[in-house]
Amino acid sequence: MMMMMIFEEDDDEDDDEGPYAEAALLATANILREFGVRLRVAEKNTGRLKYAFNVIQRKFLPGPLRPPLAVIEDLSSSILYRDTS
Repeated sequence: MMMMMIFEEDDDEDDDEGPYAEAALLATANILREFGVRLRVAEKNTGRLKYAFNVIQRKFLPGPLRPPLAVIEDLSSSILYRDTS
């Protein structure tokens, strides 16, 4: 939820930075998603150094909020390691 709020706040800004600024922002966000502290938080919560999204779930996220494929679970692992408690 927080990611979407931040995304919407940034989207509401009336600046004319252009598509290059948007591409640079997305590239930076993907670097942080792949190597940043949130991945360590996911590891602490799930015991795995991956976000708890699988490929199918990732498709339903808005494009700018999708984590890189390298840091999400594959479908079989997400089923195998899911928390059923």
